[in-house]
Amino acid sequence: MFDFSNITRLLPLSIQRLIEKFKNNPKYSKIMNLLWYAVIIIGLVPLLLVLFKKTDEDQQQPGNTQNGTNNNTSNNTTVSRRGDLSLSGNKVCLNAKAFLQEDELFENRNDQKESGEINDEFNNDERIKSLKDLTKSNDVYLICQVSSDEEQNYYQDLLETRYGFFNQVKTLFCETSKGKIAFCRQINPQLCFEVDRETTRELIRFYQNVYMIKKQAKNGLNEDKVLEFSTITDALTNASKRK
Repeated sequence: MFDFSNITRLLPLSIQRLIEKFKNNPKYSKIMNLLWYAVIIIGLVPLLLVLFKKTDEDQQQPGNTQNGTNNNTSNNTTVSRRGDLSLSGNKVCLNAKAFLQEDELFENRNDQKESGEINDEFNNDERIKSLKDLTKSNDVYLICQVSSDEEQNYYQDLLETRYGFFNQVKTLFCETSKGKIAFCRQINPQLCFEVDRETTRELIRFYQNVYMIKKQAKNGLNEDKVLEFSTITDALTNASKRK
């Protein structure tokens, strides 16, 4: 084993002898200058490393101005997507069943009254006004899950006759919830209105502004952190207030 105590004792003597040896040498001064420079550089390296490490740690702290600015920017981006939403200029995925009334659904078609002409009461309905405003100022995609050609034809006729303002809107039909999700992923909307939990639970992974329309909902966040409203009118009202 090395005896470090001897090394510590002999090192100063060796340095002293080296100095005496080169003291009368003309190159002594130059050599000593180089040695001093080397000592200074070697001594500065650890100090610089410590200083740089401290600077990095300070920048990573929440109170740091630069990092705080980045955090605020990130938070503002989230708010912009979730809080500062404006109901205009958005791509909107709207499940047709989110705004249809109970007696308009395919499964309840036998209970429908004879529609005839659409009366003034229908046109003045807040639900209809909200939907018209939505289609005027946004790029709306209607999505409807059906299980048969008969059901698809039924909804196509219903939308054309009772909801003519949707005629210029793209209507997409699919047979499964996965189909609805696939449509949304292709469209990449800023707003989604859906009716079933399975679909909204998946969509919330990719989009911030997802609304679920559910009868007797409490009008707020559900356990999946999805905004849940009992009517499309309430959901649109909530979205319009987030400006």
